Parts: sequence; C-alpha cells; structure tokens
Amino acid sequence: IRSSAHTVLSNANTTTGNTMDTLTNNALNLFPTTCTPQQAQVKLQKILYATQPTYRGPTQIQSTLATFLYDDALEYMNTLEMNRAASYTFGYRNSYGQNGTTLNDLGGGTHGESIADEMWELIVDLTLGKYSQHSILALTKTIHLIQHVLLHGSENCVTDGQLLYRIETAVGPLRKLNTALVEQQMVEHILNNDGRASGLDNDIVLNVEGIGQQLAQLGTKATAAMIKMRGGSVDRGHPVRVAASNLYCIVS
Repeated sequence: IRSSAHTVLSNANTTTGNTMDTLTNNALNLFPTTCTPQQAQVKLQKILYATQPTYRGPTQIQSTLATFLYDDALEYMNTLEMNRAASYTFGYRNSYGQNGTTLNDLGGGTHGESIADEMWELIVDLTLGKYSQHSILALTKTIHLIQHVLLHGSENCVTDGQLLYRIETAVGPLRKLNTALVEQQMVEHILNNDGRASGLDNDIVLNVEGIGQQLAQLGTKATAAMIKMRGGSVDRGHPVRVAASNLYCIVS
C-alpha cells in the first residue's frame, strides 16, 4: 500500500512539474523563435501593423530580408544575400521599381529617395529597436548584416551622421543584453504592477508596447508568480553582446 501511495504521489509531483514547465515555457514570449519563412512573414506583418499609424504592409525589400533574418532555420546570411542588401544603399526610387531590384518602367518614385530607407527601417527600428520580440539568432544575424552593409555599402552609409546615431542608439543597449535579467524584470513588473523594473545592475527599460503584448499573452499574475517560483532562466545573450560591442565600436 505504501509503495502504491508513493507511486501515486511521485506521479502527481511529476504531472505538476510538467504542467508548470508547460505554463512557464517562455510564457512571456520573450525572444521568440521563428522556424519557417511563413512565420517570418507573419511576424513582420504583425510588427508593422503594431507600429504604423496607417498599415501599409511590408515592401519587397523588407519581406526578402525578413525571410533570412527572422527564420531561425537559417543560421546565417550568406555573402550573396548580404551583398545584395549592401547594394540597396546605391539605389534610388527613380531607377528602381517598388521591389528595389527592377527598373521602374512607369518612372514612379521620388528622385533622391534611397530604397535603403526600407532596409534601415526593418533592421534598425523594427528589429534592434524591438529586440525582445526577436530571437537571439535573429538579433545576431541583423547586427552582422548592419556591419556588412556599413563596410561594403555606399559611402553615404558611413558619412550619414543621423544614420550612424540611429544605429548607435539601437545597438547600444544590446552590448549588455542579459535575457535572464529581461525575463526577471518582466516578471517583477507584472507582479508589482509598476511602470518600470529597476534596482538591478543591468537596468533595461521595458518597452511599453511590448509590455502590453506580454501581459495579454501572460494573462494573469498567477503565471508570473509561477515563473518566479520556478527560478531564473539561463542567460542566452552572449552572441548578441559580442556582435553589438563590435558594431558599436564602428558607429560610435
């Protein structure tokens, strides 16, 4: 009887543990992984929809880059694709079509408007600027791409002070990115219902829009309490910190 009771209790504890693991397995949806080109496109559309006052959808350049950057099944961008991205810095809308790769037979577009603006919006503003919404691999690939474009793109890339400052501002916080700490701050925010998590060595400001999305997915403070009770996660930010530090030296 005692043996049977012990087995029942053991199974119950295992079930409880598995349930907790299921509930707390990235319940905050921080640094989520995207595993297919289709998922990468859906992610891009959701980010654009959430950030644009009037949703216009992704451009062809943004869709192409998102497939390589956001799909974690691709471990890196090959040199051909990175050179193609760098070539966008030489193009203008009066000589390129809407997809940035073919001549615009209709002569549309504004003279002097670089098609690279679409690329910078994606990789700087929508990716590095919203780092908690992307996987560590996607962030690392993005930082490497920016560095490649700066080194192999048009001269304007390294002489445009506004662009360099924009990149510096986005990549600066990533030099100290600690994914475990970001998770801890998010949990503390939910439990304390405070506007900002503070008091830690690596003080990361939590994006208000991101918090709203995380709260909607998390649902209740009970789940946050369960995550806290389970204990901290492992920091996975090392690749991003190294890449970000290298890029920061170039743009600062």
